[in-house]
Amino acid sequence: TGYFNALGNFKKVAFKVARSLDKQLPVTAFNPADTQLWASKTTALACENLVLSLRAYGFDSCMMEGFDEPMVRKILKLNDQQFPVMVIGAGERAKDGVFFPQYRFDRDLFIQKV
Repeated sequence: TGYFNALGNFKKVAFKVARSLDKQLPVTAFNPADTQLWASKTTALACENLVLSLRAYGFDSCMMEGFDEPMVRKILKLNDQQFPVMVIGAGERAKDGVFFPQYRFDRDLFIQKV
């Protein structure tokens, strides 16, 4: 993006002008924050594929956000340009389930047709 994001700002203006001409143009990252957002979204989509693949092979998994990012950065030895998007726990399902037997209430207690 250049010094002081000069090239990023120029690209943003040029793309806005080109879009006003009703041309199909790809959305692009104009600054480091846009790049990080794009990378996070793309990585989250890849994580979803990983979770679906795990399930296809008979494993269960859980995607988690809200983790201690500085600790994960330290454990994985990530530099300033790298950042964790989510943590995924994976393993074999317990035979008795996570919460043991589940109890179900009568649906009529909660659902009413209007």
